[in-house]
Amino acid sequence: MTKAVTNQSPASSNLPQLETSLQAIDLINILLRRKHLIIASAFFGLLAGASYFLLTQPSYESRAQVLVMQNDGVLSEVRGGSSRDSVSED
Repeated sequence: MTKAVTNQSPASSNLPQLETSLQAIDLINILLRRKHLIIASAFFGLLAGASYFLLTQPSYESRAQVLVMQNDGVLSEVRGGSSRDSVSED
């Protein structure tokens, strides 16, 4: 009788096989264990966003150009103007 030769070393034959795929329950457990870190990160992100929103000056810029046809068929141009400015008729 001959013995079958295996390629396993004696030390590795006693170790359990590691599972290489993650199950949904594993992901849920990881999230639950790290919930304090997730909540703290979300809180500080919202705090930073709110601080930026409240402390920075708004910077808006707009430009408009309106062409108006006069009664005699000549185009006149009105430049500038915004929602706060009133356009005077010249």
